[in-house]
Amino acid sequence: MSYMFEILPSLLNGASMTLQVFALVLIFSIPLGIVVAFALQVRWKPLHYLIDLYIW
Repeated sequence: MSYMFEILPSLLNGASMTLQVFALVLIFSIPLGIVVAFALQVRWKPLHYLIDLYIW
C-alpha cells in the first residue's frame, strides 16, 4: 500500500498531462474539422484536391 502512495504523485502528473493534451487537441481539432468540412463544399477543384489529400 505504501508503494501506491509513492507513485501516486507521478500518476497524477501523468493524468494531468493527458488531460491537458486532450484539451489542446480538442480546442484545435474541432475548428479545423469545421473548416475542412466547409472547404469540401467549395466547387473549386484545386482546393478540393488539397483537402482530399489532407484527409487521406
